[in-house]
Amino acid sequence: MQDDVAFFWPGLLRALQGLDHRDPYLLTDNYFGLWPDGAPVQRKPDQPRCIPCTLNDTGLDLAAANVLKTCSCSVAAMAQAFAEPLASMRRFPSQPPVFSINGGGGAILSAGLLERLGRRRFQDCVSGHGRPVNCAGSDCLLTTCMWRQGLGYTDPGFQLRHRGLLQFDAYERQLWRAHRDMLTFLADRGGCDATCQLRVRHAVSLHANGKVMQQNVTYGAGRVAAFLCAAAAAARRVAAVELAASDAGV
Repeated sequence: MQDDVAFFWPGLLRALQGLDHRDPYLLTDNYFGLWPDGAPVQRKPDQPRCIPCTLNDTGLDLAAANVLKTCSCSVAAMAQAFAEPLASMRRFPSQPPVFSINGGGGAILSAGLLERLGRRRFQDCVSGHGRPVNCAGSDCLLTTCMWRQGLGYTDPGFQLRHRGLLQFDAYERQLWRAHRDMLTFLADRGGCDATCQLRVRHAVSLHANGKVMQQNVTYGAGRVAAFLCAAAAAARRVAAVELAASDAGV
């Protein structure tokens, strides 16, 4: 994961709601795919992936969306479920159908996943002992070394109902959009439309883009600080609104 990822507790807790920490989850909805032709591309809406077994899939066509509903996303399970859509990928299942998860959005690793992870094998993989890993970054390294131990990746399933919206790096490095939405949400004057509300309430993380600060420390740090203040205030308001709704029995 990258060190300039900001996590939002209300959205994070909402994404984890109903999940069992004992199940092996590598959870994110933001990744760089290799499907369907093996060339690295930004994620696709129908990218083959797992979704949590507890997700309410009423009204959803899981087959058309190329998702496997399971509590234990494994390489073997994905190979069986996606044999047809991934037939064009000659290196599957020895290699995952994604180049890597997007480290800029972060990911959630459950206790169950860490317990199943062979520490020595993982260290050897990261160190390049045995079969080399062709990776330029830590997100690719994490994805590949997890996969080599038979562990797949799980999408929280948010975009199955809200196409085009992400929870991890919800604003796709566009700090100004996140700042604008959160200020609009805080103003509470009706300017935060349905999409704005969804993003503010369900965002799990945002890539703060540390390169901005490297280019201009004063300007970049000021932008990030202003955004984080707005994000903290928005998180408090989300929690207050939900608490009020809970007390009212809504």
